[in-house]
Amino acid sequence: MKFSLFICIILSLALAANAFNINSGNNFVGYWGQNSAAPGGRPYQTELGTYCTDNTYDVLIVSFLINFFSGENIIGTNIPAPTLNFANMCGGTYPGYSQLLQCPNIGSGAATCQSKGKIVLLSLGGAVGNYGFTSSAQATQFAKTIWNMFLGGSDSTYPRPFGSVQLDGIDLDLEGGPKEYYDVFVNTLKIQYFAGASKRYYIHAAPQCVYPDAMVGPWTGSALSTGKLDFISIQFYNNWCGLASGSQFNYNTWSQWISANSPGTKIMTARPTTASSTTTPATTSSTSTTRPSTTTTTTTRTSTTTTTTTAPATTSSTTSTTVKPTTTTTTTAPATTSSTTSSTTVKPTTTTTTTTPATTSSTTVKPTTTTTTGPSTTTSATTSSSTTSPNTLVFTQSVTSQWGSNPPTSQISGQVKNNGATTISNPKFSSPQNAIINGMWGLSQDANGYWVLPSWANTLAPGQGVEFGYAINSATPATFNRVA
Repeated sequence: MKFSLFICIILSLALAANAFNINSGNNFVGYWGQNSAAPGGRPYQTELGTYCTDNTYDVLIVSFLINFFSGENIIGTNIPAPTLNFANMCGGTYPGYSQLLQCPNIGSGAATCQSKGKIVLLSLGGAVGNYGFTSSAQATQFAKTIWNMFLGGSDSTYPRPFGSVQLDGIDLDLEGGPKEYYDVFVNTLKIQYFAGASKRYYIHAAPQCVYPDAMVGPWTGSALSTGKLDFISIQFYNNWCGLASGSQFNYNTWSQWISANSPGTKIMTARPTTASSTTTPATTSSTSTTRPSTTTTTTTRTSTTTTTTTAPATTSSTTSTTVKPTTTTTTTAPATTSSTTSSTTVKPTTTTTTTTPATTSSTTVKPTTTTTTGPSTTTSATTSSSTTSPNTLVFTQSVTSQWGSNPPTSQISGQVKNNGATTISNPKFSSPQNAIINGMWGLSQDANGYWVLPSWANTLAPGQGVEFGYAINSATPATFNRVA
């Protein structure tokens, strides 16, 4: 899961911006769009263009397009329009539409960034949303929709929420939903649209370090298996294979597959950085990168915290906060990497705003906490939540944002971790709140309605954990009890 709605502050020198060069090994990537904020609820996100005034960022990723197919069609067609969510930005809807946002300031900000040699991508997915394909035809059509609404297309049937600006490509932040047909989507963009374009367009993705990633691949039919992704930022944190995992750090596994099967794809190894107080505009986490002498790029991340920043007076008063605990430590790239240039990536993990026809609103609260010890005891406190189930598997959950009332809808970020001394395989959990849990990622339900770990991480060694998240129609997190 990506670390969403928090701040990464980078103090940079006032240098003239250089043009983005994917082969330089010295790139810094930032995710923008989810109103990065520390606890306390003040909006820190400013207009996109303010993050392109110096040499800090090489790539800005606008986050997120959360639904591939919304409930309204593109006018005059039977083609579903997508849903956008940019927290406190973009309050109005596109003329003739009740849900599709119109975001001219994002368009002008993107143009500003491009004029300074940076590239701007649109992130598809996020931790909360409804996305994925059920057929090859759907994937092909969605590629056409993305091309004409946000990239180099000129079909006037399609609305352009950012105006005439042509973004530089897309990011795949895939954290749930159907995983099939992304190969069709990527191939359609690359072959049918990007190949004959007047400028270069890019496709980026952010798989977890667990190999292969459940959504991105590589496996037959995945986006990565096409060999056409330009660069990936592997999340070497919050997993057993991360930078802090010693001998289990599996960079070489990814590097070997890329070298043999997709040599044009650059690798960045992602790690969160520490945010600090500053007046410099900033939005998300950062990554430092070391790049081997092969064509891959690796990135590392330090531990993540968030701190207070003062937003400019022009910032909208609508706020949204999601803070996801991340604890990793810095490790260098494998000793087998020969040359060391550096490259960086920054990334969020959760979308948590609510969009209404004329406004985008989201109410931020300080994280609430519930602590549950044992299968049936629950006590309320004030910051996070943990459930011990029964002795060695521990659930830790935080309410990262809330909106609405009677009851409110809460966005939950959590982790289940093996705190025992022995390996645990295929555990199952029940929850009395199943009926009010929505959009679960990281855990799935079996045929009997029990929550189970993902297939790629269903065995937890001591100290290993799996992250998950969901929305719930309640002010507090759900309770999970181990049944097997």
